[in-house]
Amino acid sequence: MKINVTAEDIRAGVSGESDACPIARAALRALTEAGEYVNVSAVRAALHVQHLDATGKTRDWRCFGLPPEAAAFVDAFDAGSPVEPFTFEVS
Repeated sequence: MKINVTAEDIRAGVSGESDACPIARAALRALTEAGEYVNVSAVRAALHVQHLDATGKTRDWRCFGLPPEAAAFVDAFDAGSPVEPFTFEVS
C-alpha cells in the first residue's frame, strides 16, 4: 500500500496522537474500505489498521511495519521538528 503524506496531513496532524498524526491521516485516505480506524505507533514503528463492522465492533487487525524513514518522520513530528511531505510503501 502506497502512503502519500501531504503538506495538509502535516498541517492538520496532531503531535503525540497516534490516530491523528500525518501518517495516520494519509493511511486512512489510502484505505478504501468504509469504517476503518487507523492508528500509527512510533514506539513499535508500525501502522495498525483496525477494521470495524457496522456496529463498531472489531472485525480484524492488520499490522504493517513502517520503513525507517516513516518511523523517523513520526519521531521528528512528535518532537516538533520540521518535516516535509513524502511517500512510502507498506505491505
